[in-house]
Amino acid sequence: MLGVMERRIVFCADELGLSSETNEGIRRVVHAGLVREASLCVTGEAAEEGAALARELRDSLGVGLELCFTAGRALTGYIKGLTDEHGRFLPASQVFASCLFGRPDPDEVAREVEAQLVRLRDYGLDISHIGGLQGVHLFPRIRDAVLDAAPRHGIRWTRAPGTRDYTDYAVDLLTGRMLIEWMVKGFKALATSKGVRSLPYLVVWRKERSDYRDRFANLASRLPRGRFEWSVHPRLGSDELSALADPDFVQRVRDLGIEPARFEELKNDLPHLG
Repeated sequence: MLGVMERRIVFCADELGLSSETNEGIRRVVHAGLVREASLCVTGEAAEEGAALARELRDSLGVGLELCFTAGRALTGYIKGLTDEHGRFLPASQVFASCLFGRPDPDEVAREVEAQLVRLRDYGLDISHIGGLQGVHLFPRIRDAVLDAAPRHGIRWTRAPGTRDYTDYAVDLLTGRMLIEWMVKGFKALATSKGVRSLPYLVVWRKERSDYRDRFANLASRLPRGRFEWSVHPRLGSDELSALADPDFVQRVRDLGIEPARFEELKNDLPHLG
């Protein structure tokens, strides 16, 4: 049960494995103490390095799959509407349009989702949650494969990043807020029917901004008691990394009554949190 003032947040570092620079940024923020979850991109150029880091930090870091359909190569080869002839994923806008109009074969999509899940397990890691790079797990066709596979792999947490949660960012993904809300609404309904839950979603948009600390603290201070997922992207050289790796800033966040958490620690939460 939640205490009167309790606010537990799963700070989740995205894009582990996408590059060595991202891996190093995630290493630093995990050691600082706020970040206790990460999402691994198994098609990323530094995926094996990211997996090794996750194994090294397994006592303090939960790891999920950041499903990739817009970066790297498909593990299963060519997929109509999603990759080029060499199996390289197409840009996000093309992938989304293809999914929206039903071009990809559902069986091919399902095989790729399964292959990425198996790859993560083959790295010797348990899978705490599933999401998608650039929100691909919400896309038509892909979402069905994701939510069919998640229960089979014992995955009970996912991300449903609606624009009406406690967010501080400008929506510029694809065609905007209405489309995102439509996708998220359908995704949440299907996820609930499969027994896969999500938390209210938080993010501080980092593009061309240098006031991350104040914006982060302002958003954190306004949260009601409850449990949330907060997405972070601690790239080397960023104001975001500078803040999240700073012990003084970490203490500032804790002083707001916030407890960092892992998804596995929330497995006994009440159903309404899903």
